[in-house]
Amino acid sequence: MLPVLCSTVFVVAAMLAQGTKEMRWQLESGAKHRYERDATVSFAVTSSSGVREARTRLRITYTDATTAVSSSGTATIERTIERIRIWIESGTLRRRFDSAKESEPARTKLIKRVFGLVGKRFRYRVDARGRVQPSSEIGSDLPAELRTVVFGSGRPLFELPEAPVRAGGSWKTKTDMTLPLIRLAGKFDHKLESVEEAGGSRVATITSKAKLEVELLEPHGIDFETRHAHETQRHVLALDHGHVIESELALRIELATPAETRKLQMSLVATTRLLEPATKPGR
Repeated sequence: MLPVLCSTVFVVAAMLAQGTKEMRWQLESGAKHRYERDATVSFAVTSSSGVREARTRLRITYTDATTAVSSSGTATIERTIERIRIWIESGTLRRRFDSAKESEPARTKLIKRVFGLVGKRFRYRVDARGRVQPSSEIGSDLPAELRTVVFGSGRPLFELPEAPVRAGGSWKTKTDMTLPLIRLAGKFDHKLESVEEAGGSRVATITSKAKLEVELLEPHGIDFETRHAHETQRHVLALDHGHVIESELALRIELATPAETRKLQMSLVATTRLLEPATKPGR
């Protein structure tokens, strides 16, 4: 009976191990990936005088080029910003700006500063899990909230879990980021939905959700309480080809005074998609 039991345990363990995946980025020096990131930040402030709304949308086209990969799997990725378009809506104000146009009226100093990123290269160093190394250069001359809007999470790649994970498995990571007027902190619950073979690569689909703590950076003496602050994400990753295929993010925040006399609602919706097939080394 004991040998049969041991054999059964061994077979089950082998089956479980077979379904467990250690996910690591397989990066190749010389590979290039061109993306478009579309992000919309919306605010609505409700008070006794009514509701005031503002919305800013940014569409950024950029290329990530892997310039070197060490024996440990740590890669150097250079991001070049190609084009930035901005739409601003606030009350009756409607403005649209495009870095591809040589001159436009009413460009503010901030917009000029953002457009100054076009043509510049920003260098990341990431390990095989996608963790950004301290020597990375990701717009350190920009305000923190603009870095988040322009560069997203601040990582060119999704950070993969340390331990092997099977489809349906989960893990946690911490998050800390600054947006216009707001600083956020919390923990993400990630879930590996699937790992499939497609186009000669393992393609992983990962979903994430987080309940966040909110710090209002400019409260103007008003005591706001958090009603809700949640973020969801979805990522589709080509692990063996070392790039993101697409990602989606939705952030919703609502703050209010204790007596509900004032309310602040904020949302960030962003998508990143691969514009064209990756350029492989030697092409």
